[in-house]
Amino acid sequence: MGMLKSRADELERRLNQAREVLRSTERTLEHFVGDIRLLASDSEKIENENIQLKKEIQEQEKKYAEDMRKAAKNQS
Repeated sequence: MGMLKSRADELERRLNQAREVLRSTERTLEHFVGDIRLLASDSEKIENENIQLKKEIQEQEKKYAEDMRKAAKNQS
């Protein structure tokens, strides 16, 4: 019986260690998921800013082209 008790104690110890490793991994994954959510939010903000900047650049290009046409017409 002493040997069985010893093996049972060892198995219990290993199960407790495995449980703690899993808890630690779960906490790490929860932090990782939180970080990913923040990055996704930041990415969406940057994407929206890029879209706005592209629109502004297109408007500036149109205005510049119109100014150049006017300047060329005035020089003729």
